[in-house]
Amino acid sequence: MDGSLKRNISFFGLVSLGAGGVIGSSWIYTNSQFFKVYGAGGEIFGLLVASALAVLVSLSFAELSTIFFAVWR
Repeated sequence: MDGSLKRNISFFGLVSLGAGGVIGSSWIYTNSQFFKVYGAGGEIFGLLVASALAVLVSLSFAELSTIFFAVWR
């Protein structure tokens, strides 16, 4: 092996990073008024919305990184 950096992440790795980010930030929801007002159903819905937004942001960053990589190459 030549010691170069692997330039891709497996599907399982992407799902793990996304789930870790959403679960890691869920303490904000559970410790706020959001949980008291909307209950467990609102909590789950909020986490699903946060997951969908995280997917959109990650796709935007992926597109931006390919543009920068093409320019620097």
